[in-house]
Amino acid sequence: PVISTSYSFTSDVSRWQNAFVEQHNVIGDVLNAMNGYVEKLNGKDFDEAVMVRDLNKFVDFFVAYLREIHNKMEEEVLFDSIRDCGYSMVRMHGGIYMQSDHDQTHTYLDRIRNVVDESQHISNAHAAARTIEKFITFLEIHAFKENTDLFPEMQQKVPEDVQESTSQRVEEFLAKHGEREASLRKIADDLIKTYPFHPDQKKKDSNTFANDYDDV
Repeated sequence: PVISTSYSFTSDVSRWQNAFVEQHNVIGDVLNAMNGYVEKLNGKDFDEAVMVRDLNKFVDFFVAYLREIHNKMEEEVLFDSIRDCGYSMVRMHGGIYMQSDHDQTHTYLDRIRNVVDESQHISNAHAAARTIEKFITFLEIHAFKENTDLFPEMQQKVPEDVQESTSQRVEEFLAKHGEREASLRKIADDLIKTYPFHPDQKKKDSNTFANDYDDV
C-alpha cells in the first residue's frame, strides 16, 4: 500500500512538530524509493549484485537514520516531554505504543537483511519483496499515526512552556547531530534518484490505515 507521508509545514504548530514532520517526509521519500526497489525486484530483469548492494544501502540508511537521528530525538526529547507532563504514552496516543514501534522497526530491518543469504544471493525474490513491503507499510502507518494522532494531541494537551522547551531541545539536538543527518540525507537522495516511484493519487482513509496496522 502507498500512504501519503508528505505533510506541509504550518505556522500554527510548535517548531518541534515541524521538525519531526519534516523528518517523516524524508523517511516517506525513502520508503517510496523502496517501493520502486520492490517494483524492480518483482520484475524479471535486474542485476542481483546491484540489488543486494542497494538493499543493504536501504537497511543501513534506516538503521542509522532512525537509531541515531529520528527515533533518538523522539525518545530523548519528545517522549520525555510527554512523561514530564504526567501523561502516559498510552493515554497520549490512543493505545498505539510508539516506543515499542521503534523496537519493532529494527526487527523488520533484520528480517529484510536476512533475505540475502550467506552467498550474497536473494534466493526468493517474491518472499523478499513481501518482507520489504511489510516494513514499508509498518513504518508508513507509524509515521501517519504520529502526524495525525500523537503530535496534534500533544500540541493540544501539553502546556505552551513545555512545548517551547521541547522546541529548544529539538533544535539543540539537530545542531549537535546536524552533520551526521546531512550525510545520511545524501544517501537518501541517492536512493530516491536510483529508484523513482510514482504512486497513484488514491489515498487511504484513517480506518484503512488502522486495519493495515493490525495486519502487518
